[in-house]
Amino acid sequence: ICVQSGKVVIELPGGEDKVEVEAGKTVHIAPGTRFRPTFPMDTSYVPVCLPAFRPDRCIREDEDAAGHKIAQKLKALHNSEAPTCRTSNTEDSAPEVLYHMTTKAAWDAAKEAKTAYYPPTFEVDGYYT
Repeated sequence: ICVQSGKVVIELPGGEDKVEVEAGKTVHIAPGTRFRPTFPMDTSYVPVCLPAFRPDRCIREDEDAAGHKIAQKLKALHNSEAPTCRTSNTEDSAPEVLYHMTTKAAWDAAKEAKTAYYPPTFEVDGYYT
């Protein structure tokens, strides 16, 4: 999760461990890890997920009205002005968007060379973009 503005607090199982992720910071959450994000202020963030994030794939465990309100807001935000893109080749036919994060220097180098940008792990990842 890359936090652009505001702050996300990540609560891990047991409720005792919390990680605060402020604007300009990124946190990696290993696949399969249960966590609960909370947003103590208005926050803009980029979830970098495989498969791409969609609210219907987000398994929320809301316990109160505030959590349900957040879930409804997420659905409203992600259902409006959805980008048009190619659908995946899986049974799930809804469109997905996958964002790659990189350094500005690597992106600028690809643009200057007039080539596509490929992440450093492109080959190791099985040529998946």
